[in-house]
Amino acid sequence: MGQQSPIDMRYYDSRDSAQTYVQSFLAFDRHFQGVRDIEVVLTTRDDPFDAVTLEQIEKISNYLEDSYGCTSVYSWNTVLKRYNRFRRQGAASQYVLPQRWSDEMQTALLEHPEATGMYDVVTQDFRQYRIIGSLPDIGTREANSRKAALETYLTATLPPEVGWEISGAAFVFDRGVIRFTESIGLALLLSLLAIGIIMGALARSLRVVVLTIWVNGLPLLLAWWLLWQMGIALNPQSVFLLTIILGVALDDSIYITGYFSGNKRPDFHTQVVRRLAFPVGVTTGVLAISFLALCFSTNPLIAAFGWITCTSLLLAFLLDLLLLPLIIQKRS
Repeated sequence: MGQQSPIDMRYYDSRDSAQTYVQSFLAFDRHFQGVRDIEVVLTTRDDPFDAVTLEQIEKISNYLEDSYGCTSVYSWNTVLKRYNRFRRQGAASQYVLPQRWSDEMQTALLEHPEATGMYDVVTQDFRQYRIIGSLPDIGTREANSRKAALETYLTATLPPEVGWEISGAAFVFDRGVIRFTESIGLALLLSLLAIGIIMGALARSLRVVVLTIWVNGLPLLLAWWLLWQMGIALNPQSVFLLTIILGVALDDSIYITGYFSGNKRPDFHTQVVRRLAFPVGVTTGVLAISFLALCFSTNPLIAAFGWITCTSLLLAFLLDLLLLPLIIQKRS
């Protein structure tokens, strides 16, 4: 996914700052290292004190801080710098990589892996090195844009013999959000097409296929437009809302189209309004009232979902009850 992807999701909604958990996330983002992470894993030679490897780790660490936007970076170099400072009585100026590692220094460092936490960033065979960056929550869309730039940087900076991959909890989270949202979106389109074909077969009319897809697609387009107007991106939460809207809209269409298959009378539209308005209206009304309760939530996202659902259900009701029977009758 590129930078222009409409899919975006954050760990929390900053607009809902009254919630305690949001306040915790905000505090961690504003005053500490941030709730997101990014990891670069290098696979290289098995010498933990090799100057070339240390230089590569340092370059990537600097990129994460200067270009990627990380507020802190933890790596094998961090362990070495802390150890060097410890040997120099904690002087801040000694938080640097030594020019030379003596055998005594190497032995002393490697003898205390628990104290240094070295195995958090390097494997025991010293073949793989983790470079872990932390940053505030920037969202899935921006994270993917920065990840693409990071991949370009790593490809241009590291030699072919050095293997690398991007990982981290946030990376896995973003990939899951994108795949889940795309899968549900595809399932929505396939469901709409399948129901249109079934309704067309039931009514023995190709026009009914097109009408079913068109009439039930309009509420989805309205919901999508309202999401965009309210600043709500596509993600598993918002796409799940679209599945509810489609389910209710299709239920009414199936009912009306099925009624048409057994009642092909010249006054079909009048018969639908007279006989089906009450049951279809009650079903839509009960659902709309249920979702209306969400509109009074203190959570802006939940309140927006309530208004979008109610509006889309109303449009689906009007299209199914008034427009769909009229077009079916005319085309018949």
